[in-house]
Amino acid sequence: MVAGHLHGWLEGALGLRRGETTELDEFSRADRKKIVQAAWTARMDVERRLARGWDLAARGRDPREGGWTEEVNLLWAIAHDALNCTEISKALPSWREMPLSLRQLAPAGTRPVAAKAAVVRGLVRQLFLHNSDLQAYRILLMAATGRAPEEVAALTEHDIEFGSSSVTIDFSKGRARARMRQAFSTPEPASPALLHPARPGPDSTPGRSAVGCWN
Repeated sequence: MVAGHLHGWLEGALGLRRGETTELDEFSRADRKKIVQAAWTARMDVERRLARGWDLAARGRDPREGGWTEEVNLLWAIAHDALNCTEISKALPSWREMPLSLRQLAPAGTRPVAAKAAVVRGLVRQLFLHNSDLQAYRILLMAATGRAPEEVAALTEHDIEFGSSSVTIDFSKGRARARMRQAFSTPEPASPALLHPARPGPDSTPGRSAVGCWN
C-alpha cells in the first residue's frame, strides 16, 4: 500500500515554505565601519610593537656577556639567531628573580612553572607577527578587496605576487570551485609602498562574519 502523500513528495511538494530572496547582512553599515576601524587600530598597534622590539634589539648585545635579565639582550639574541628559544628559556632566572620588564611579557595569570616559556613567547612577539595578529590584516584585506572571508583566509604566499608598484592576488572560492586573479596598483608610481585604496572603506566589507613556532 502506497501512502497518499508519496506522490506529492515525488513531485517536489515537500510542505516547505519557499526561501526568501532578500539578502540579509549580518552587520549594519555602522557595525562594518566599527569593525574596520578596530582592525586598523589593531594593525597600527602591531606595527608599533614590532618597531619597538627591533629598536630594542638594536641596542642589546649577547646575553652571555650582557646579562640574562635585560630585555634588549634577549631580543638581540633572537633577532640575530644567536640562541634558540630553548637555550634562552633555560638561562632565564626564576619567576621570583625575574625583573618586572620580563614578567610583563607573560600573560596575566601565568603559572610560575610555565613562566619562562611564556616570557620567551612574549619576546618573540616583540619581533615577529603572531597568528592572532593576522586577523586585523584579514579584515582590512576583505574591506579593501570586497572578497569573502573564505577567500582571504585561504590565501598563502603562493597566491600573492608583488610588482614594483602593484600586487596581484589569486583568490579561491572552495565551495564554488572558482579562482579569480585581482590586481591592485598604486595611484602614483612614486609611492610603491602605498597600495590603492590607502584605507579600506566599510561599504566594501562583505556582510558576513570574519572568521579566521608560537600559537
